[in-house]
Amino acid sequence: MLTQDQALTQKCTKYFIIFCFVHILFWTVVPYVTLGALPFDTAESIAWGNQWMLGYNKHPPLAAWVTTIAFNLGGDFGVYLLAQLAIIICFIAIWRLSLRYFSAPLALLSVVLLEGNLSFTLVSPNFNPTAIMVPLWALMFLTFYHALKSQKISTWLWLGFLAGLNVLAKYQVVILFVPMLFIMLYTTEGRISFRKLGMYLGLLLSVIVVAPHFIYSYTQGFPEIHYAMGSTFDRDSFMNHFLKPLNMTINQLGTIAGILVIGLPLMLAKTRAKVELASFDRTYLFVMALGPFVATILLSAISGSNLGNNWFVPYFSMLGMVVIYLSRPVLTRKNVRAVCILLCIAFFGLLIGRFGAVASQPYFTQNPSSKAYFPGKAISLKATDIWHQHYHDKLSYVAGDHYITAFINVDSRDHPVPLMGWLESESPWINMKEMRRKGAMFVWYAKNKYNVMFSDVNSDKMPEKVQKEFPRAEYLGVYDFKIAVLFGNYAPIRIGMAILPPEK
Repeated sequence: MLTQDQALTQKCTKYFIIFCFVHILFWTVVPYVTLGALPFDTAESIAWGNQWMLGYNKHPPLAAWVTTIAFNLGGDFGVYLLAQLAIIICFIAIWRLSLRYFSAPLALLSVVLLEGNLSFTLVSPNFNPTAIMVPLWALMFLTFYHALKSQKISTWLWLGFLAGLNVLAKYQVVILFVPMLFIMLYTTEGRISFRKLGMYLGLLLSVIVVAPHFIYSYTQGFPEIHYAMGSTFDRDSFMNHFLKPLNMTINQLGTIAGILVIGLPLMLAKTRAKVELASFDRTYLFVMALGPFVATILLSAISGSNLGNNWFVPYFSMLGMVVIYLSRPVLTRKNVRAVCILLCIAFFGLLIGRFGAVASQPYFTQNPSSKAYFPGKAISLKATDIWHQHYHDKLSYVAGDHYITAFINVDSRDHPVPLMGWLESESPWINMKEMRRKGAMFVWYAKNKYNVMFSDVNSDKMPEKVQKEFPRAEYLGVYDFKIAVLFGNYAPIRIGMAILPPEK
């Protein structure tokens, strides 16, 4: 016979499962049906993963490996499903952690509020090295809490393994280590850990997990660090130390505003529940929920660095817990119904607004320049067909624009090895001697009517530097590709192509 609390927890667990199912269903199927191309970062990750390296010129390898496996198993749908599974794993971790803090209904609301975080909805179909940190950070929040409370060696080992995976995802996890270190030094539970074997074994395991990558990255000159520094630091103006932290704060307030909107009926509740938390639990909640963001803003203020919105995707998975703790609502039929109504408005409003705009934007603006319409599959098919018309052998290599070569690697039936940007620095897997021997297709953006994404050539002729480096390359011309929209007749995307014949 279940107690009343057990029955309530069981009921809330059912609601939690339904919530996760609805989220994963809609946010997987709708992008898959609506978007004409995989997100550029996702295509790039698959192209990297197909080379199975221990590191790449921008990021460590984990996201590339995982994305490639998902694509090989399920194609585009598999990748969109992977993106939402990452969100669901985050929800599960926060649900488990919330149950240590609140009653089951409040724990459920701690997760439900996260549907108002734009990073978990609008941005979620774009699976990349930042997106994979969403479940990894949430699992760290949960496991670190249990490690400090229990001091079990098995839990510390699991935490060490997760820490290693986080490093293999993106070096940005160093930001998360800052509040973790604070907890270790500030709290009694944290300081006790320094006298226990478990923490050191976990640390050792994390080093073992990341060692092969670090050894490889050292041989390459740590390109991931150079990329991070180059894309975040800008010392052109002293005002950056003030303006960039302010700009990031404003942007993230917009990103998480939906959490506060959905939770408004709870914050306005007339009566407050009695939620008693130990000193450690309160400290852990606020430091881990807000610490990474505070550390990032302080770093920006000191250094003048800037992080784009995408970098903040994993930051706020504990924010729903903070809202619940601060509001401590006594749940009534009225305020629960109000939360459900606002949740449905936010959920379907964001879904319909985002993908309705994708579907309708070309017809209203007559300018389908979004990356969502990129004809990557058509370009891949054409490049492969041209090669097979010339030679009765598979297309082994493709060289040219960074993202076009990524799409051709992903979507061509030959999956040619990409020389991205015609640069060996962007393609550490490339064997230039072998490419010259087997030949390659060259691709680049020709002159286009639209502001084509990430284009750095925009010429109907083969780039001059390419002609000099590959004098045997034969210019084929410019090919037109229909924008990947369901209806309408628009100016095509124009792609220049050339062929590097195999050596005889």
